[in-house]
Amino acid sequence: MTGTTTSPLRILFAGHSLAAPRGGGELSARTLLTTLARQHRVEAVCVARESRDYTIANAVRCVDHALSLAHPPAGLPFHLAMMALESGFRPIVRQRVHDAPPDLLLLQQPACLDPVDIPASTRVVIFMRSLVCYGAGDANPSPWRRAIGRPFRALRLHRNRALLDRADLIISNSRFLQGALMQRTGLKSHVIAPFIEGGTGRSAAAPGERAFLTFVGLDAWKGAALALRLAERMPERPFLFLDGPRSDARLRERARRLTNVTCMGWRDDMDDVFSKTRVLLMPSLWEEPFGRLPVEAGICGVPTVASARGGLPESVGPGGFMIDPPEDLGRWIEAIGKLDDDAVYTQMSRAAREQAATYNLAVTRQRFDDLIRETCGLELGGPT
Repeated sequence: MTGTTTSPLRILFAGHSLAAPRGGGELSARTLLTTLARQHRVEAVCVARESRDYTIANAVRCVDHALSLAHPPAGLPFHLAMMALESGFRPIVRQRVHDAPPDLLLLQQPACLDPVDIPASTRVVIFMRSLVCYGAGDANPSPWRRAIGRPFRALRLHRNRALLDRADLIISNSRFLQGALMQRTGLKSHVIAPFIEGGTGRSAAAPGERAFLTFVGLDAWKGAALALRLAERMPERPFLFLDGPRSDARLRERARRLTNVTCMGWRDDMDDVFSKTRVLLMPSLWEEPFGRLPVEAGICGVPTVASARGGLPESVGPGGFMIDPPEDLGRWIEAIGKLDDDAVYTQMSRAAREQAATYNLAVTRQRFDDLIRETCGLELGGPT
């Protein structure tokens, strides 16, 4: 399909802000919209902390609307907060669709509409970035928090079910998520991996000079406490800890007290981080819907040691070691030790690159184009 001439479509995206994305869903959406804008008229309406207008890649016009629950307060049941956010965002999206009906409407949490507000000619695609989207499920690793949130989750799914049934296409970002979505809601979805730009794939340092064991996202769900225990048990090894979207100040302070840990803030350019990284650590306690970091690391030839949770076995593939159960610290230390062997590391580094190549942006974009044609009857024409 590459190079095919097609009439420009009017495409509207609605979801969280794309101005400075930290979440994988927003990073993926931004990448997709940038490629679509090369041939189509693409706009975005989003929720954020502050209202602003901006343009992505000189092509995608975005309007952010400040809504008080764009980032739910700590302690508030997640699905309750999201219902409030959806209620506030719904009239904004409804007005935008009414003023300029799109040919293709791309929705991500917390964007939602009542089906009656969607023109019959508009094709609707919903991206399910995790089980928590639209109330499909719960991902909190805490049993009691899941119990508290269960009635709000059920109510949220009930409120959004008509929209999910109206969608022409629901996209899951992994086979794990596709199966869980079907099991818990009966919703059929198609798998398209996140849209990940290849980056340079370069490394400023040779593999033997990459020293850090790197962990990203200092929050409990990502397994920060386990990563800290590893750093405490391996004082001779240098660790690099990066902030994430939901970093916990107490965990950050604990990391800073360790002499073998270097702490950094969020980085948009992960190539520089991976040039210093020998092994990526992903000790997630929750069911990661996919896990884009192992792919980004693999582009630079960095292997991953990760929890065997959710979609991580799919994203890591043969480019790393999976730990099950993730709470077994000894298995993490053993896997890291195996990668000290130069021959094993070289083999695993090559496998990580090959695994990352299977998520090439051109491949995922072609898969998206094919599904839009099959399910929505629209021709996107492929990236140029």
